[in-house]
Amino acid sequence: MPADRLNAVVLHVALDPITGAWSVMRDLALAQAASRRYTAVGIGVITSAAWPDWYAKELAGIRLPSYRCKTLKTFGTAQFLWQRLQRPPVDEWVVDLMKMSGVSQAIVHFHNAWMSGVFLPLGRVAHGSVRVVATMHGMFANFDRKPFRHWLHRWMASRLVRYHARLTSVDRPGTIQAERVLGIRRELFTVIPNGVAEDQTLCANKWTFAPRENWGGVEIHRVYSTGYCKKTKWRRAVDFASFSMSCCVRVATMPRHDVVVALTTPPLISFIGAWRARLWRSRFCYWVMDLNPDEAIAAGWLRTDSAPARILERMSRFGLRQADAVVVLDRFMKDRIAAKGIAPEKIAVIPPWSHDDEVRFDASGRKQFRKAHGLGEKFVVMYSGNHSPVHPLDTLMQAAERLRGHPDIVFCFVGGGGEFERVKQWARDGKGNALCLPYQPLNQLAASLSAADLHTVVMGNPFVGLVHPCKIYNVLTVGAPVLYIGPQPSHVTEILNHLDQGHPWDSCPHGDVIMASAKIQRIMDRARNGPRQVPVEAAAAFSKSTLLPHIIAKLERLEERTRSTGRL
Repeated sequence: MPADRLNAVVLHVALDPITGAWSVMRDLALAQAASRRYTAVGIGVITSAAWPDWYAKELAGIRLPSYRCKTLKTFGTAQFLWQRLQRPPVDEWVVDLMKMSGVSQAIVHFHNAWMSGVFLPLGRVAHGSVRVVATMHGMFANFDRKPFRHWLHRWMASRLVRYHARLTSVDRPGTIQAERVLGIRRELFTVIPNGVAEDQTLCANKWTFAPRENWGGVEIHRVYSTGYCKKTKWRRAVDFASFSMSCCVRVATMPRHDVVVALTTPPLISFIGAWRARLWRSRFCYWVMDLNPDEAIAAGWLRTDSAPARILERMSRFGLRQADAVVVLDRFMKDRIAAKGIAPEKIAVIPPWSHDDEVRFDASGRKQFRKAHGLGEKFVVMYSGNHSPVHPLDTLMQAAERLRGHPDIVFCFVGGGGEFERVKQWARDGKGNALCLPYQPLNQLAASLSAADLHTVVMGNPFVGLVHPCKIYNVLTVGAPVLYIGPQPSHVTEILNHLDQGHPWDSCPHGDVIMASAKIQRIMDRARNGPRQVPVEAAAAFSKSTLLPHIIAKLERLEERTRSTGRL
């Protein structure tokens, strides 16, 4: 049995698959079944009268669970749109395959390229988790002088992104066409040539989940929200609003709980949690990950004297006042909240922990990552995380421009966010020796972080105590040198000042490009003179095993107070 065996089933699905799509789908399914990497592998086809008989005979001769349903015979675009009216029973096939195999996880792999979006979202799969993969077998569509048909195909493609399908392509030119014609960003694709040398399905890393699930004894209720993502402010606002409204409806129908815990995503969801706790007469814990609307005001998204800012500030203060306990991530955040009139003794500082279960220095992964992205023996300066105004990257980008004449130094920007497109365009313009990559899957995060010779941690000047630089913890776990660009003092400088003696790090303010460039070169010289060492004491202080018991104890004390005295 393979060491990387997944306790999941795979169902390959296509509408009228022929030639290349059928052969890739068939060969991949057979190879996966032979590898025994999955609990079971099946094939499901939706066929019209136009599907050749020899494919049906071949399907019947494959010794894999197979499913088939019939659909209307018509021309291409209309045939796919018909699937919205007469939904194929893909969810029923998934349930049957999971029941047959005794597992609760499934991967549905679609092979109709961008048109696979018409099948999403899948119907509810009770007591199970489903992730979706879609493969592009080339991009040859021509929509000249066909604006309505073009719009329909962009709509089908957009559903793949909206419902978090993991996208693969059999060639790189197809991804360029997909971006130009369909509006799907090319970095969302994993390019895997035809054949089965690599398992396309295994590249999937995004789960879509059942509306209700019991996970490790925890009852999870998932509510609806739009899926417009963070590309523009209005899309983000619609996503937040739809989730908040769905959340209101759901919590209104739930039975009473002893303790209510509210976080800060979306912003001010704590307002809902505070009211629900008040009506239930329950204890309320406000776990502050970032501080809004203060962050939005500091970023220039809201004016201090605007009506929305005043309303949101009152909502924020209501949640803070109602809380029996407030958990913040650093002492600077505690000071900000105490300044709003909240009793300091009610505020506990518990930093977030690193992904130490998954992230540690990975020498083999480092080598593979650097080889895959052509980094070779170059000195890699990496920024990994959210690209946003909260973490302004101008100083780092200008330092890269200044060091462009050093071909042995490359700057790697990994992640996403509102500023990521600007950074990618800057890299395409060739202003620095730069590489831009999307967020890496958790199972590849250790390799990605380990590949860097120098990690940069960036914080905007106004944001100390408003947001928390979580990336520092994983960076310490892989033992990488650190360059901090931001204000002092801050939580980052407090950590760096207490690192094990000899660990290479430095800092510089925003705007000082000459200093940033010089310190990058200085750290490069120091890092090459000795082996990498993980700062054990600092890494242990921010590990999961150290910090998780603190937050558990805080919640258990609230529960004990509720049970012993009731709500005061």
